[in-house]
Amino acid sequence: MIQEALSLADAQFGPFIIRLKQLQATRRQTQQQAQRLLRTLQQFASRGDTSAGDLEARLQERDEQRTHAAATVRNAHAAVADVRWTSDSASASKPSSAAWNNARWSC
Repeated sequence: MIQEALSLADAQFGPFIIRLKQLQATRRQTQQQAQRLLRTLQQFASRGDTSAGDLEARLQERDEQRTHAAATVRNAHAAVADVRWTSDSASASKPSSAAWNNARWSC
């Protein structure tokens, strides 16, 4: 299905799937990190003895995590889109961006 939709040769499909799974794992990990930080922030906020400085430090940590997560996911997306053709499939054409976008959302 996906292979045909993206017009990927057999030699391209294996690396594509590996990178797609890495992208999914990266998304999952960054979401879990974000949830952990939000829980910690909620715990700090609900305590009566938390200083504004502590909350500010946790908010800064969350901002840094979001920035890092966005870059990490962006790099993983680029790796999926940047499946390099082997010399055996050098004549294969790269799928259109519409095909990439349609397949990306169908997973």
